[in-house]
Amino acid sequence: MSEHELPYGPAAQRLFEALLDREEFSESDYRIVATALERQLLFHYRSVGVEEISDISAATVLALLEEIDKHRRPDGSMSRRDFIESPAAWMSSVAARKAVDRLRKAKREGVFPDTDIPDDSLAELFESRATRATVHDCVRIAGSNGDFVVVAVVRAFLELAPLTRSAPSSRAIARVTGYSHPTVSAALRRFGNCLQAHL
Repeated sequence: MSEHELPYGPAAQRLFEALLDREEFSESDYRIVATALERQLLFHYRSVGVEEISDISAATVLALLEEIDKHRRPDGSMSRRDFIESPAAWMSSVAARKAVDRLRKAKREGVFPDTDIPDDSLAELFESRATRATVHDCVRIAGSNGDFVVVAVVRAFLELAPLTRSAPSSRAIARVTGYSHPTVSAALRRFGNCLQAHL
């Protein structure tokens, strides 16, 4: 995908050029880039978690600055200015790699934040005999098995349920996660099977 096909391409280019020239960059351009990165990550890597995604977005812009400094001479001038052809595409790629790295770390450590729920009432929306402990355990199992679709779907379920005061539909979860309705339905079945096995 070329820079101009990315919706934040022009803002990313302006941000890149300001950092190259050590000029003050536009706060508006920064927010456009950061928000676009966060939306991409939420769509593709929602199971990373909202707070983590915000951190990755900020870290990606910092990575751009660090990459620029690698090409800066001691006198502050640039050895070259074309080492990144498309700042938007470059940052999109870096952000994706950072998200994947965090998912792999979570898988290794068995840590999946933001999956705890306050009591059993939400757990019972999945299955009448489910508890918060079994929900948490099955999310950990899904993550350890690399099934991050289940992790994302369950998180969306838990976010939507307090708003609707009932089990959200698979179509509602699909709208939030960006996954297709059949993909969400299949993920909920896999999660339900795990709950049944651990009751």
